[in-house]
Amino acid sequence: MRLAYITETYPPELNGVALTVARTVAYLRDRGHGLLLVRPRQTSEAARDDGDEWRTASWPIPVYRQLRFGLAAAGSVAQRLRRHRAELVHIATQGPLGWAALHAAQQLGLPVTADFRTRFDQVQPALHRRVRQSLDRCLDAPIPQRRQLQLRSDRALARPAQPEELSPAYVFLASPVTAAYITGIVLPVTGSVGAI
Repeated sequence: MRLAYITETYPPELNGVALTVARTVAYLRDRGHGLLLVRPRQTSEAARDDGDEWRTASWPIPVYRQLRFGLAAAGSVAQRLRRHRAELVHIATQGPLGWAALHAAQQLGLPVTADFRTRFDQVQPALHRRVRQSLDRCLDAPIPQRRQLQLRSDRALARPAQPEELSPAYVFLASPVTAAYITGIVLPVTGSVGAI
């Protein structure tokens, strides 16, 4: 499968989301998926725009000045999605790049998956509302409020999910073979915690 993976954070940044995204990208590539990584360019990095990665222009995040969010117009993202021949767009973080990628995918008629890792509703409330409204329209159904789960020792899996455990769900939902008859679904990957 050929997919575009959109994220606002990636190494050399050191945080949980960046490291988890890097592991997910490596996992998908190791399994033969053609993956275009779209992310902001950090101040210490060279520009890059090839078949594997596009480092977009970036700007400091107001609350976290040491971090940067990506800047790209939906048309620029669409151009790269076409060049990559993407079959799926996955939005790992719902910042400006996610917003542009969502609109580019809609323009091209591509399926979109997303996950929620960062509380953008607290970091950038106005931007979060716009991205959430766009995702709601894209999916034609309200996205349920994210619930916080406490990891407890009495659960069968008292640990966070690993990228290699979650990424097959993205591929399944986007595949024209495995999910061809599915028009809409919430696939709970819950680690033995009741479905949300």
